Amino acid sequence: FKVLQPPLPIQRSIASILSAYDDLIENNRKRIAILEDMARRLYREWFVHFRYPGHDAVPLVDSPLGRIPQGWEIRPLGEVGDVSKGLSYKGEHLTDSGIPMINLKCIAEGGGFRRDGTKPYSGEFRPHHRVAAGDLIFANTDLTPTGRIIGTCAKVPRTAVPDFGIISHHISAVRLKQNAPMPYALLHAQLADQRFRDHARGCASGATVLGFRTEDAEKYPVLLPPSELAEQFSRISSEQSDLGENLNDQIDVLRRTRDLLLPRLMSGALRVDAHD
Repeated sequence: FKVLQPPLPIQRSIASILSAYDDLIENNRKRIAILEDMARRLYREWFVHFRYPGHDAVPLVDSPLGRIPQGWEIRPLGEVGDVSKGLSYKGEHLTDSGIPMINLKCIAEGGGFRRDGTKPYSGEFRPHHRVAAGDLIFANTDLTPTGRIIGTCAKVPRTAVPDFGIISHHISAVRLKQNAPMPYALLHAQLADQRFRDHARGCASGATVLGFRTEDAEKYPVLLPPSELAEQFSRISSEQSDLGENLNDQIDVLRRTRDLLLPRLMSGALRVDAHD
């Protein structure tokens, strides 16, 4: 196999151009990691350790989840949101083009959405199989021996489903009921917390493939703080989430541009000046 080998100074110039893109991508990834860590810390500070603004004036009382601030509620997930399982599909309907299907590969270990995991689907589906950007999903199946994926939550990014997508049977979607007493940002934070993954693993059944049933997900206890505090958290968390999604969009653009440049630089279609 013959490989194109430009003169070493030209190689260095090409590497310098491509490295600039890689550096920008890596910087954006670090910024996203910081934003995600900030969101997790804020949630745990306010809703796990109960050190939220004004907490000194509110006593703690006993509850099924331990001691919580007086006046806060606990409800099953099924009372505040609708949990629906995805489509059981046939391989023949996975085609070269079609509707983006979100599957188990789209769920990143530890939480978050893998944008390179969708598959084009061209078969039939029902309305409850549809998802749009911003919807919450979680893995209801796990093929790993230690259950690292099951119960892991993610938010569907806009670049994954420009119009809409569908979820496979390994994925469940959670949609807040009309007039639900909590914003999406707070529900996302609660489902992204380790407590939900522990609940999923504790309920999961199966010898080689773990399964997390919809009815068990609906029993998960959700904490409902006062609406003012929930909205305050939602504003902060949504700003961080929007910034993180913008950075992810930039990464996609940078990666595509870099991958388009490489063959053109190597073939000489785009000429570069040799420099040190």
